Amino acid sequence: HINDFALMNALAVSVGGVTSSVLGGYLTDKFARNGSNLKTIVPLFGTILAVPLWMGAISTQNYQFSMFCLFLKYLVAECWFGPTVGILQESLPNEVRGTSQGILSIMTAVGNIAPIVIGSLSTKFGLQVNNF
Repeated sequence: HINDFALMNALAVSVGGVTSSVLGGYLTDKFARNGSNLKTIVPLFGTILAVPLWMGAISTQNYQFSMFCLFLKYLVAECWFGPTVGILQESLPNEVRGTSQGILSIMTAVGNIAPIVIGSLSTKFGLQVNNF
């Protein structure tokens, strides 16, 4: 099942995540057209919708249902990226926009690498995972 999980997880992350990111940016642009201050609504609702989907992904014993919930979670949760970058760029002076984008990218990379580091440390020090 490891190879199957790796493929399904990669599809959930890439297809669901990319679709969510693009749609999140599109929806945010649509809300922002009328001059409203609703740019954070899309990421807010995406995050709220992701919580039960994440719980479904990690709490079921059914592999297919878990992968379905994981895909849907990425489909709604990754909508934060486009709006966040847009808000960041709009709120900063021109002379620091590139630096701020670089820092955001570094922090995103740190967040992506963290599970590998935590997994390695837990293996090295014999930490156990407690299932609820």
